[in-house]
Amino acid sequence: GILTTLLNSVWGLTMNLKLPNMHWVNETAAVKSGASVVLGLFGSWIFALVCGVLAYLLRNVMTPTVYMICVIAVMAIGTVLLNLWVRKRGPEIIEEL
Repeated sequence: GILTTLLNSVWGLTMNLKLPNMHWVNETAAVKSGASVVLGLFGSWIFALVCGVLAYLLRNVMTPTVYMICVIAVMAIGTVLLNLWVRKRGPEIIEEL
């Protein structure tokens, strides 16, 4: 839900800051092309795939509720850490562009 959206948005912003696409003809090209778009999209897919594989592998070790609490904790920590990085380094990166 909301945490997934927050994590994906902060992840996408991080990728856009690290790999900006400054060579575009119109706004559509800037949004739809570039390494940051690929990493943002596939990074989210890979995270979901890893969560699914781990759920399958750990099905006999922990209950689904405990597993989901662990996933939510990892997502929350990742969101907070990425957000802190964006707030600290983001303005510096934008100024360098």
